[in-house]
Formats: sequence, structure tokens, C-alpha cells
Amino acid sequence: MSERFFDITDSDFGKQMKEYYDYFDKVNKLVWEFVEEAGIETRNCSWLGDVFFINPTDKDLSSFESQLKKENDRGNRAFKLNSVIGKTWKNKLKENDINKERMTRPQPQMFDIWKVCKYGEDHHSSTLNYEDRFYWSITGTNDEKLDESKGYLEILGSEFHRINELID
Repeated sequence: MSERFFDITDSDFGKQMKEYYDYFDKVNKLVWEFVEEAGIETRNCSWLGDVFFINPTDKDLSSFESQLKKENDRGNRAFKLNSVIGKTWKNKLKENDINKERMTRPQPQMFDIWKVCKYGEDHHSSTLNYEDRFYWSITGTNDEKLDESKGYLEILGSEFHRINELID
């Protein structure tokens, strides 16, 4: 398997990625504000739709036990939808105009991914956002050239890693 690197020059994909990162930043900020306001101690939390999950600390259990559902297979517990915290979370989403459904991270077209990877082959890809430009790396065994006119400018791995270090 080899890893290949691309500067994504496609403006539509770039717009989709910018929307995703802006959404992700907005939701991330909202989650941490909510956790602080609600007095939740754990930092291991997530959400899906109207449901807010935590992997509670002992302090969280003593404070919120009656508002939490049973533990799932990952050790997380969801707040009951009709609980004070559950209702507060739902209102917070509405107040901040956040759609209940999570936005999924845009991916380059599957057709283009299969030019790098054989269909069904395990692969890994990552996307970087640096100064509103997007870079993509993917591992695969196919060496077919991606069409630069479709927004894929192949770059050196060293350039991709240099940009990654600038982000960190």
C-alpha cells in the first residue's frame, strides 16, 4: 500500500468542508458551554440528535443519577429526554439553530477514492484544513491518476506533513 497526498482545489468540496468545520466548531463550543452550565464534571461526552451522553464520574452520578438512563456497552449513559438536563440540551440546540442530525464530514467522491484503493480494500484517509484550504491523504494500492481538473492536485508527502505541523 502506498499513501498519496492531494491539495483539494475543487471549490464545491472546499465549501462543503468549510461548512463542516464551521458547524463542528459551533457545536463543540456549544457542548463545552452546556457542560459547564449544567455542572457536568466529566469531559467524556457526546450527543446524537436530542440525546446528550456522558461517561459519568462519581460526582456526576451523585448529581444526575435520576436523570440518566442505564449504561450502554461503551460505559456511556444518556440523559433521559424528559429530564431537566435532557430538556435543557434540546432547547440549547434549538436556540443555537443546530440541526438535531449531526453533519457528516464531506469526503471526496467515492469514484475517485476507488481510483486510489481497490474496491473493498481497507484504506485510511485524513483531511487537513489550513487557512481555508483542504488537503487529503489516502492509502491504497491503485496508482491511477486523479483528474486535476476535478480538483485533485497531487502533492508531495513532505508538503502534506509540513502543513500538518503548521496546524499543530
